[in-house]
Amino acid sequence: MPSADNHTLVKPMQLPPPPRSRFQFSLRIILLVTAVVAVWTAEIVNRREIPFLQRRIAAMRPIARELSIKDPAKIAVVKCEELWYDENEWDVYLPEGKFELKVATQEIDDRNQPAEYKSVFLPSGQFRLAITQQKTDTGWRVSVTKDDQEILTADEPPEWYPASGSSGGGNFSVSETLEETTPVVLFRRRFTRPLNKTSNQVPKDPCEGVLLWIEAAP
Repeated sequence: MPSADNHTLVKPMQLPPPPRSRFQFSLRIILLVTAVVAVWTAEIVNRREIPFLQRRIAAMRPIARELSIKDPAKIAVVKCEELWYDENEWDVYLPEGKFELKVATQEIDDRNQPAEYKSVFLPSGQFRLAITQQKTDTGWRVSVTKDDQEILTADEPPEWYPASGSSGGGNFSVSETLEETTPVVLFRRRFTRPLNKTSNQVPKDPCEGVLLWIEAAP
């Protein structure tokens, strides 16, 4: 009688692995292909957008507050964008030569330069000019700076500006190129005077104000 402990061991049948599909890819290859497609898609989109953006930049460049030096032998100037009320700064380029920066506070008309002024020589090259009008303990002070360094001041008594209003302001809202012999009027302001009890008016004759300009030295 056969023993109950005798068992026949049967090896499980091993099936052959399924055939590998010729279109089967690893995860790494799929990720690489996805990255390449994304890069080339972005490249195609950028190539389509670049001409459009170039046209927009060309259209906006004339109104940008950016100094454009088109001719190194000529003057270039542009008024900087105002970051707060009555901020007046200019980026200026001067060619080789002798130039004077002049400021006047009396006898300002709407067209010419007065005979009385204060002046300082300017070097050639590119720099930033600014002008401020501030009330002091003794009256008023007009200050002109070059690259944040004060180079010109004019002090006036309290009655110089009665705070009744003014006309004018800074010029060159877009970059302009000028001949070196042309006076460059950066700022012209004329103060109003009481016309009657209810209104003020800028005088027809020269009056108090502020005039800042650059002129070739004699």
